[in-house]
Amino acid sequence: MAKKILKIVGIFLLVSVVALAAAPFIFKDKIKSMVLKTINENVDAKVAFTDVDLSLLKSFPQANVTIEELSIINKAPFEGDTLFYSGELNLKMSIKKLFKSENETMNLESFSSSNAVINVILTKMA
Repeated sequence: MAKKILKIVGIFLLVSVVALAAAPFIFKDKIKSMVLKTINENVDAKVAFTDVDLSLLKSFPQANVTIEELSIINKAPFEGDTLFYSGELNLKMSIKKLFKSENETMNLESFSSSNAVINVILTKMA
């Protein structure tokens, strides 16, 4: 009886680890489109990034979304000025947030950046 229980628990753990490792490949396009859509709706600028990766194991039990080479370039009146650039931007959120619909807001637990440059531009108020 004990061997049967250990076998069932072992199979369950193996399936869970495989599912956590495979999920980023399944959700990658959804995450990439959600990131681009969310940024474009909230920022009046040109947004570009090279890749988006999702990891469910890196910061378990939370999901970790990594955006590589994110740049936000301003539109008029300061057209062409880079407002924000990051070599790598890491966002941590609850795994449940990945299953929300596109209309619901997504709450972040934390974020970090490496090789970031922020350019703040102010206009003179009349």
